[in-house]
Amino acid sequence: MSIAIQSGVSRTASRKFERLTFPLMSQLYSIALMLTQNQSDAEDLVQRTYANASENFFRFKAGGSIQRWMVRILANVHFARLNQRGEQARVTSGGSSSVAGVSHRAGLQRSSPDLCADPITSAIDRLPAELRAVVLLKDLCSLRYEEIAKLLPCQKRTVVSRLSRGRRKLLGFLTEVKEKK
Repeated sequence: MSIAIQSGVSRTASRKFERLTFPLMSQLYSIALMLTQNQSDAEDLVQRTYANASENFFRFKAGGSIQRWMVRILANVHFARLNQRGEQARVTSGGSSSVAGVSHRAGLQRSSPDLCADPITSAIDRLPAELRAVVLLKDLCSLRYEEIAKLLPCQKRTVVSRLSRGRRKLLGFLTEVKEKK
């Protein structure tokens, strides 16, 4: 996968951007693949992430975490694309997203068998959609509770609750796998 850097960025800034971000490419691709469940869409998502990050590199604060900044951009690009396609989560009268809506909006439908090669990925795939989305966004993408609440329109306390339940279930699934061996 090749990434084109915007021509408007100075050569020095471009080299710094490449030096800081290119080592993250495989990690970002893995996250994109888990979100999109499709190789082509994941590649496109990473490409768009790098284009967006390159255009906005002047906003990156020195001393900040480049990894966290790039993952946040990737998540924002992904959910913005879903919103543009009209794949908004339906909000119930109680103010929380429906299970199907969260799963569809996050692009977190059941994984294909080739994506479930290891026990952790398989265990994550077994989580209910609303828990899986929160666990991935918090534990894999390192997003803050407030950021997750905005992406999956729900309240912060709902995110905290889902994360706690998701982690407990995940631990249970992994314990089952360990006991079978």
